[in-house]
Amino acid sequence: MNLAKKCLMTSLVALSLAALASCGSTSASTAGKVLPEVSEFTFDFSKSAYSFKGAKNATIYFVKLYSETKASDGTITLNTNAVATSEMIKATTDNVDKTYTGTLDYTAVAGDYRAVVKAFATGGYKGSVSTVDGTSYSLGAPTVTAVWGTEGPDTVMSITITASDTITKDYTVKVFKSADGTGDAVYTNATAKAGALTIKASDVGATALADSDTYSVSVQGNAFDSYTAASAVVTAVSKQQNPGGGGGGDFAISPDNVTFDKGAKEFTMPLGSYQLLKTCKATLADTATAGSDYTYNVVSTDSGAPFKAEGTLELITGGNVTLDVKAAGPITATSVKGTWAEAASQITITWSK
Repeated sequence: MNLAKKCLMTSLVALSLAALASCGSTSASTAGKVLPEVSEFTFDFSKSAYSFKGAKNATIYFVKLYSETKASDGTITLNTNAVATSEMIKATTDNVDKTYTGTLDYTAVAGDYRAVVKAFATGGYKGSVSTVDGTSYSLGAPTVTAVWGTEGPDTVMSITITASDTITKDYTVKVFKSADGTGDAVYTNATAKAGALTIKASDVGATALADSDTYSVSVQGNAFDSYTAASAVVTAVSKQQNPGGGGGGDFAISPDNVTFDKGAKEFTMPLGSYQLLKTCKATLADTATAGSDYTYNVVSTDSGAPFKAEGTLELITGGNVTLDVKAAGPITATSVKGTWAEAASQITITWSK
């Protein structure tokens, strides 16, 4: 090898070694910019309350709560989606010495959970994660519906109990001869199970029942071991139907007049006075029905209810509106008509009375 080639090879080797050294230096630098974890992290799983001290150089934090599923062999699987997430928590000037406290807007019903604090910072830092596992001992309040039904020639109370957790074993059901659970109970079942329950006239000390009678139902999960029960759920026994349709009593379909932004992807569309109907959401369909400017799908948002309110809202070209609600549970199929008008980039729906 001549001298020129030898010098060239030596230079290339030197450059390669320098590059490798540089890569090692960059890796070490990156590894050194990992945020430390927060300290003194605690979480009250029955109250969803958190407390922690800040991590050096962190600028923001998020607290998340994940549910866990425990298999029969004891294996714990962390569910992918968080059941609750805090608002963004901004670090203060005394960050490391600061104790951050708060509660998540979520009641962790009985079960196993993992609480997580995620710390982040600008400047190329890699975020850190701090975790704590625990159990909530708060039993969830059930969803309860109580409507007048029939069993052969007789009028009965048809009660449906939908559990909000997988741990509650049984419930105490009481029936009162009042609309709000006051007075002395005329019926008590201290070991009722989730599902359907039928109350007959003889159960409440009556010779016959009519859907014009006034009764209410109270349902509460029974506490056991270390688990505590939520407050009792009280609901009036409602009529199942009204002449003329629309559902009976609390479940009558009577939508509110609404105003929303033109082209809105979603808005609240109250369908009636019952809580399930008050919070229905209207979601814009991908394609409007022929003859309509806009088509919205309307659905109740209470995922724990034993039935859903569902319907279709059509804003017909020319200014008319139709709302068709499907039959479900105590809701009867209903069609409501009205008009719509646009002004200042907003749409107002007015229902015919």
